[in-house]
Amino acid sequence: MGCAETHGPFPASRGSGASRHASIAQLFRTNYLPTWLRVPLAVVQQTPGCGSRLAIYAHGSLTCIVHVCVCVCVSLSPSSPLSLCTVSPATSNRSPGSWPSFLRTRLPSLYSIVPGPASQVYKARVLIPTTGLVTARDICAAEDLRLVAQPAAGYNNIDVEAAKARGVPVTIAPGYNSRSVAEVTLMMILMLSRKVDEARAVFERRERIGEPVGQELHGKTLGIVGMGRVGKCLAAAAQGLGMKVMGVTSRSTRPELEQLLRSSHVVSLHCPLTPSTRGLIGPAELELMRKDAILINAARGSVVQREALWAAVQARRLGGVGLDTHWVEPAPRDDPLYSHPAVLALPHLGSISAEVYDRFAEVLAENIVRVREGRELLHRLC
Repeated sequence: MGCAETHGPFPASRGSGASRHASIAQLFRTNYLPTWLRVPLAVVQQTPGCGSRLAIYAHGSLTCIVHVCVCVCVSLSPSSPLSLCTVSPATSNRSPGSWPSFLRTRLPSLYSIVPGPASQVYKARVLIPTTGLVTARDICAAEDLRLVAQPAAGYNNIDVEAAKARGVPVTIAPGYNSRSVAEVTLMMILMLSRKVDEARAVFERRERIGEPVGQELHGKTLGIVGMGRVGKCLAAAAQGLGMKVMGVTSRSTRPELEQLLRSSHVVSLHCPLTPSTRGLIGPAELELMRKDAILINAARGSVVQREALWAAVQARRLGGVGLDTHWVEPAPRDDPLYSHPAVLALPHLGSISAEVYDRFAEVLAENIVRVREGRELLHRLC
């Protein structure tokens, strides 16, 4: 079962540009984007008589052969009826998680189909990648592609050159999840410094009270690698707890990075993944860190060399490790790193919150309207 739509230019709506924008943005915000962005596998199927439609595809974070995991077709008429169904990748044994169930609680008519990869891609007009790959093959397969809209600041998973070569604009959403990522980072720092996982285990055994003994953050030094929007939000929060803050950027020198690593009680990574930051934290850098330091990776998994980190964890060289981004996502179950008691791992949820989804929905709706009306796009890369 495919997703039907009308080909050709985006159809014009009646009324002024402002009214068209208001009706479509309202449709997205109130009925779809805040909900379907939480669903890695979802598709809205055309209902007979709905008229022209705009097809939107989004990638999920599942590791599988089927690249495009989300398809949403949104009617350009706010009065048109819509029926929805989930799409499961036929080539993956990984569970899509709780997002389809969440959507089903909002939309009781939800049902499931399993289409082939080609049927998910070739009719797409807008690709919304999130953490999935957008390759040159994906871009070429979508015959009428008009926009690649990344609802995040990072875009290393998108073949921007392929999009540029085909004349397809790529947009991002910088700063829309900064506070959310900073909050989750601070949560991991607090949990590791106060040994929350160990404390929960002690409580479950009902053995004693007042253990384990953690450390306060007040007076400690936080070293932030990547002083962009997230880094600055985290710095402000840490200073509110009485921490001293050091930071480096892409313009900082190697000696400045080494000084940060030596001096910091907590090192938190928030830099983009680029050729210069891939493998940035390896054996030499981990050796520079304090023996009881906490390392947080909220950037990208490959910023840290996995084998070097595993060696440091096994040697008890670090006081704790917090990972919200991983080398492979979802992270493999059989990797011993994640079962080590010094490691706190989360399922890449730093940028996930209800408020973030609402902000993403607004900018996505705005850019889709701007594509239809031929206006300049927000946060355009190419």
